[in-house]
Amino acid sequence: MRSVVSRLDLRAPRRSALAAMVALAAAGTASAAFAADGRTYDAVTPAIFDCVKTTSSAEHGTVYESADGLSGMAVTASSLYTVRLDFTFDPAAGSLAYTLVSKTFIVPASAVWSGIEDALNRCR
Repeated sequence: MRSVVSRLDLRAPRRSALAAMVALAAAGTASAAFAADGRTYDAVTPAIFDCVKTTSSAEHGTVYESADGLSGMAVTASSLYTVRLDFTFDPAAGSLAYTLVSKTFIVPASAVWSGIEDALNRCR
């Protein structure tokens, strides 16, 4: 009898936490807490960077917010998720750096990096 009660007590908080996470995701307010994750890509020309911005905008609705066009925030949002990345493009060095600032928990970081790498590869 005691083991059944312990098992039930352990399951109840999990169900409540899961229900809360689902509700937050539906409201678009759940973001993952994680250490800053970044990637730098080399051999990126201005034409390639323009192509990446155009491709990500067309395919995912990504908006590049930047005062100078070289650094700023890239935001991809839908009713289910939001991903925010800082970016810095150095045309002289041919480098493009992204730092994952925040994301809704439903989006794996690996999917973000795969999407960027796929766009870069298609634009090269």
